Order: sequence, then C-alpha cells, then structure tokens
Amino acid sequence: MKRFRFRLAALLRYREFQEQQARQAVLEASRVLRECEADLARQQGCLDQARAACEGEALGGMSAERFLLFTRFVAGLETRRDAAQARRQTLLKELAACRRRLADAVVQRQAVEKLKERRQSEYDRDMAKELQKQTEEIVLMHRGRKEKK
Repeated sequence: MKRFRFRLAALLRYREFQEQQARQAVLEASRVLRECEADLARQQGCLDQARAACEGEALGGMSAERFLLFTRFVAGLETRRDAAQARRQTLLKELAACRRRLADAVVQRQAVEKLKERRQSEYDRDMAKELQKQTEEIVLMHRGRKEKK
C-alpha cells in the first residue's frame, strides 16, 4: 500500500509561515502602540505639572515676560502631546490592519488544512475499500481451495 502524500504540503508550510509573520507583525504593532501610549501618558503628566507650576507661580505673582515664557512652554508641550495622540491613532489603524491580515492568513491556512484533512479521509476510505477487497479475495481463494479438496 502506498503512503498518503499531500501534494500541497509546500503550500501549507507557506501558509503557516505567512500566519506566523502576521502574528509577529501584530505583536510588533502592539508593542509600538504600548510604547506610544506610555509616552503619551508621560507627556500628559509633564503638561499637567507645567500647568500646575504656572498656576502656582501666577497666584504668587509673576511678570508678564515670565507668564509668556510659561505659556509658550505649555503650548509646546500641548503640541507634542497632540502629535503623540495623532501617532497613537495611526498606530491603532496599523494594528487593526495587522489583525485583519492575521485573520486572513489564518483563514487561508485553515482552508489548506481542511483540504488536507479531506484528502486524508478520502485516502483512508480508499485504502479501507482496497483492504476489504483484498480480504474478500483471500477469503474466496481460501474457500475455493477447501471446496476443491
């Protein structure tokens, strides 16, 4: 009896490789997003501290020049924070795209695996029929010998 051989094994390995690459891309995008969110939280903390310091100093009285300097500093921090928020939104979109590619890769791999399973079951069924046929032939040959005696 010949052994089962799936002719699309190379395609299955390639689909598994694509899935693994997609998983790594999702993990990398998640890592970058977490770093961006940590950076955003740190920037927000700096902004809150700067505002509190400005308000505290304003209550004690400060010159217009110093107030202008604080205002520019806070505006710069807000600009950086806004840029980080925009980057976070971009990273969220990239992560969603990576997840969609992963889902597609999983579906493609599963399709090839189902084909393999179907071909394996067909092979097993054909082999069982062939074995049954051979068994029946042996039984008939055995009966034929007994009847001749």
